[in-house]
Amino acid sequence: MRSKLLCVVDSPLQEQYRGVELILRKCLGLLKALARGNDFVQLRMFERLDILLNIKAVESDVAVALKEVAGLVGGGA
Repeated sequence: MRSKLLCVVDSPLQEQYRGVELILRKCLGLLKALARGNDFVQLRMFERLDILLNIKAVESDVAVALKEVAGLVGGGA
């Protein structure tokens, strides 16, 4: 019973926040592009890692953007 109720509540919420999710995806794509080969942007992302890791609903996009920081932290490997 609880899962049916959760599904009924989640469906309208998912529709309502679909635009927010799209905006987050686009912003993270831009952040990834800005960070590519840019040590300054990568360092700023690293300094704000806790904020980036708290972004929900688009975790895979956050991970892809953070891959650009891995080169800076990992010594370019």
